[in-house]
Amino acid sequence: MGAHVVDKTHIDAILTAALALMRPNDQVYWFHASDEETPNFLTAQTAGRVGAVLLAENVASVNYRYKEQGEVEQAYVFTRLRGYPTPLQLLSLLHGFEYQACEHPGWPGSEAYTIVRRLERLAINRLAGYKDGPWSVSDSQTDVFLTAARR
Repeated sequence: MGAHVVDKTHIDAILTAALALMRPNDQVYWFHASDEETPNFLTAQTAGRVGAVLLAENVASVNYRYKEQGEVEQAYVFTRLRGYPTPLQLLSLLHGFEYQACEHPGWPGSEAYTIVRRLERLAINRLAGYKDGPWSVSDSQTDVFLTAARR
């Protein structure tokens, strides 16, 4: 499958899911090389800017892959989607987006890459049972997987 620019609704879905999975006291934030002292936050108010960053990175990836000079066709405006997204849906959306946006060498250092990693972490932290897993295993706990609940 070739690289393509995802539909606007794909980015809307990513941001809708992330905002829906955030709890009232959550802060999804990241720093980027352009300003390492000021954090960037994902909120309903900043979703348009975040979506624009993701879309621009996707376009840059496709341009690099196909040696094109395409531009973002119009300004990105966030539209919240209806429904109740799950952490797994967010992970799948993020991975689908990353597949389309990772074609150029600047991807790992991009702000979009950092956003995807932060949203991935949010989704993983919301997976059922994730918080019940061991954070550390000592030498005396060699049966850690034998005593864990089977699912």
